[in-house]
Amino acid sequence: MSFLEEFAENIKKARQDKGLTQRQLAQQVGITANAISLYENAKRMPSLEITSIMSNILDVSLDDLIPYAVHEMPVDQCQTCIFDLIGEKNV
Repeated sequence: MSFLEEFAENIKKARQDKGLTQRQLAQQVGITANAISLYENAKRMPSLEITSIMSNILDVSLDDLIPYAVHEMPVDQCQTCIFDLIGEKNV
């Protein structure tokens, strides 16, 4: 399973555990339900800001959303995943 797929699963599980629909979560975050669907289906990565907002609404830590594998990756690979998460180029 890829980083993005695991991240998507973590978001979906946290949302379901909180008892929210995609539409309800989207309204609270201030984005569209389509965006939540894209995140949960590993089609798009939310920004770090959106991820942080979601973690607060879902009452989970960022560590709960970010795949565990990132904690065991070599630093350069981890850095690439984090840059992907925040939408920046690794320079």
